[in-house]
Amino acid sequence: MKKLLCLFMVFALCLSVGSVFAEEQDFSGDQITLTIPDISLPEVELSSEARSMATSDVVTVSNGVYDVVTPSGTNLVLDTQGLPYMTFTQSFYASLDAYSRLESDEKAKELIDALIADSIHFYILDTYQAFSYILVATPGSDMLSQHVRNLNSLNENEINQVAAALANSCGVSDYSLYTFNGNVWIQLGANNLFSIANSEYVNVCYMPKGDSMTEDDYKDFTDFMKALTIK
Repeated sequence: MKKLLCLFMVFALCLSVGSVFAEEQDFSGDQITLTIPDISLPEVELSSEARSMATSDVVTVSNGVYDVVTPSGTNLVLDTQGLPYMTFTQSFYASLDAYSRLESDEKAKELIDALIADSIHFYILDTYQAFSYILVATPGSDMLSQHVRNLNSLNENEINQVAAALANSCGVSDYSLYTFNGNVWIQLGANNLFSIANSEYVNVCYMPKGDSMTEDDYKDFTDFMKALTIK
């Protein structure tokens, strides 16, 4: 009985040691097609009339919390409670308060079509015009994103390896790492954050009013990221 117990303890110890020294993943050979998107959306002009549109995302909203499921299955949740946002989604009815202020049916349809075409799931304007806009998009996938699957599942060294590869691919000299609501984000450039979820890229772009990001812009950007969760 003592011999059997000793053998069991040795086997358990070997399992434990093996898990500690598990080999890290290597992403160096993965092809990357991601680039920082150059988005051009139609100018928004507001009025007081409402209209109805088709949608691609599945969008629900309750008490200012928007829940979006993209066609690929990625789940994005934005809690706008207490934030002065005008929130456009791919669903007219979920964003009724915003779309009802567009000046015409044609403008509303044009904007929704643009959001769907560019895989933009949130398009945010500030009621006090503190910034030009914030958008959340899924710009696609490639060999690297499919290998990673979910950035949150990687260890620190692997995350840095992925971040360095993306920075190099996008022509950015450096990167920074942030965590919001349990999601890891890679900052490339002054106003773009990227994550990987469900084997695809998720991009948040903050567009300031001026030519460069100010201290207030970074605060507004941070406030937005604290309201956004990838599930």
